[in-house]
Amino acid sequence: MKFLNWRVLNEMKLGSCLCILGQLMLACPVLANPEESDRGDLMRSSFAYLKNGAEEAKVNPTIENVGGLARGIRKLGEKSIYPHEDREKVRASLIESIMMIPNFESFLIEGLEVKKLEWRSGIGYPHEYDVERVNVVKTLEAIPAPGSVRALGELLFDDSGVPYPIEENPDSWSPPENPVLAMRALTEILENPPLDAGELTPLEEVRIQLEAWRSWFDQVRAGRRSFRLKGSLQSYTLANPTDQKRPPAWETQRVNSNRRSISERRSTEAVNSPDSESNQRSVKIKYLILMVVGFAFVCHVLIVRCYKIKKLKGELVKRGARREG
Repeated sequence: MKFLNWRVLNEMKLGSCLCILGQLMLACPVLANPEESDRGDLMRSSFAYLKNGAEEAKVNPTIENVGGLARGIRKLGEKSIYPHEDREKVRASLIESIMMIPNFESFLIEGLEVKKLEWRSGIGYPHEYDVERVNVVKTLEAIPAPGSVRALGELLFDDSGVPYPIEENPDSWSPPENPVLAMRALTEILENPPLDAGELTPLEEVRIQLEAWRSWFDQVRAGRRSFRLKGSLQSYTLANPTDQKRPPAWETQRVNSNRRSISERRSTEAVNSPDSESNQRSVKIKYLILMVVGFAFVCHVLIVRCYKIKKLKGELVKRGARREG
């Protein structure tokens, strides 16, 4: 009987330890996955670096500093690069920071002009200018401000960006010319754009729209027409930029939320998210399975113990009956 009690007790201890271990691993995934902890620390360090760069850009706005801030905004827009729960919050703070820089868009356009001059003079490769103009347009599209509309509107009149004439090289790997990039970006950030030049609109149809877009921007630039940013109730013109007010915080959040829903619908960004989310799900499933196994083991031990105790009691009763007989 002593042996039986000692064995059952040790089985219960082992089962309880497994159950507790499973619960701790489910509640604290970082303990079971050191790589997750290291990656989290790396993300936080990167966020701190980007925030410091934003402060530097506000104090000392240069092409390099504002360009670095813009690069952070673009990178944080890709979940595959920064798979962290604070990614959107940090990105929103960087967007707020760049909007505090007077004429922030001029620094981006100046950096683009530098790459254009290098391309035309033969100093830089055409690819460098292509990458820069795509990046600048992508950054302006992410910033809900009149300055973004002003810069994109000016790009409607900039036909540069294609290394070879379209007629001679229709299948060029190069991104489309700057007016096409600008029309697509304006479609995304404007409430009720004059025409639909979104990602789903065929390229040739977008090119046909160019004159209509230029006419629209001429009216906006002259102050004869106003515009609204997507998700905002504030109307803007470009005739007197000093009178423009930045959107209230709630409108900025609304714009950011709207922009996230737009980006999620884009087929070009569909590859950004699945890996990290599937990994997190698989890790949680492993922890849950371990906890269930531990709990089942404890239940099994308890059932076996109860059965053996019942059996032992039956034997004791029989022995007592024999002695009495």
